Amino acid sequence: MGWTIGERLAGAQAVKALKQGASQGDISFSKLSGIDPSDVHALRHFTLLSRLLIIVRCPPHAALSWHGTMPPKSYGASKKKVKSNDSTGIAIDDQGRMYVSDYDLMSICSVGENGACSRIPVTGANPNKASQMSKQATALLTAINAQMVSRFQHGCQDDWDHPDNRGVKADDRFAVFKCGKARYIPNPHEMEEFYRRHEIDWPYDRNGHYKLSWGVIGLA
Repeated sequence: MGWTIGERLAGAQAVKALKQGASQGDISFSKLSGIDPSDVHALRHFTLLSRLLIIVRCPPHAALSWHGTMPPKSYGASKKKVKSNDSTGIAIDDQGRMYVSDYDLMSICSVGENGACSRIPVTGANPNKASQMSKQATALLTAINAQMVSRFQHGCQDDWDHPDNRGVKADDRFAVFKCGKARYIPNPHEMEEFYRRHEIDWPYDRNGHYKLSWGVIGLA
């Protein structure tokens, strides 16, 4: 049986990532998470150098084939009539433009020498409309995106204190990058346990709904 187009693209991504310094572990984690292998490597490296914890909601597995081939679905695109298909990892807007399902930032924390995590708000200042992020948040997101194939399209969901916050759903999967190490977390329950162990506030209720005004106010 011949390879599908998606399999060929994913294979080419892996070869490119290895040439750029990614490890076989990065390739394996990429297949598990749906995140481009070059981005797995970049996020591990960035969190190692910066002593950061970066938590990401994974895209559909099928999206892996299309990173770098299609632009990631932007915040602006998500406000239009966009039909997403998890089986393909592709979203199409009402004008026929195609996007790959993007990675969603959940939270970013600095990691102290003692291992304590301190949240860095990555969001705008006004919860009711699009607004500028702080200089620290802008610089941080710019530095991360400079190394990414599929760039992050907005700030952290955990920091968006707004009724439209989608919360977390039972089939959400997550990737955790902490000081150079990557970990896959397959569901919100285990993600919540991770937050609790690291003494990070979990801003969602037992049904996955966002708890408004729990802390930071802003627009992701």
